[in-house]
Amino acid sequence: MDLLLKKAQLGDDKAFEEIVEQFQKKIFSYCYYVLRNTHEAEDITQEVFLKVYKNIQRCSDGNAFNPWIYKIASNQCRTVLKRKTKLQRLLKAFTSKSAQMSSEQAYFEKTVSNIEWFQTLKVIEKQILILRIINDQTFEAISKILDIKPASLRKRYERIKKKVEKYRDSEGSDLYQQLRFRIREEN
Repeated sequence: MDLLLKKAQLGDDKAFEEIVEQFQKKIFSYCYYVLRNTHEAEDITQEVFLKVYKNIQRCSDGNAFNPWIYKIASNQCRTVLKRKTKLQRLLKAFTSKSAQMSSEQAYFEKTVSNIEWFQTLKVIEKQILILRIINDQTFEAISKILDIKPASLRKRYERIKKKVEKYRDSEGSDLYQQLRFRIREEN
């Protein structure tokens, strides 16, 4: 990664294309599972690579690149989620309860009900799970991405696992494990 990064920093477009090819699916996957929306995930993925292209000189070495790009993705997702939350509050304030749901709202409701336990998690908890389970990031990398001390991150992760393990489907199987296998099969 060091050589590829150095070439991209010197303006080699082929090297940057290789970086995009290596990380595009991973970043999209991360954004999708945080945002739960394909179009937003695609947009954020593009924004991430634009920021990487513009700021590639700031990345010091190849080992720091992985956490750096996920940090950019994490920040972009947080921004979108904040906007969504504000928009939802505004919509609630200005719409009557008897108004019919739009097709997007109906889709969102359907998606939420499919992974109800996932929606009970805080944004930071979702990010930790996604980075650890879906993207197979180390605790050290996640701590750099999310600006959390590694020891604190491990404790949070264990608390999240316990929280998620409370939710079981009707057959008693662990939904946490189901998510892990389902996501791995999709990728």
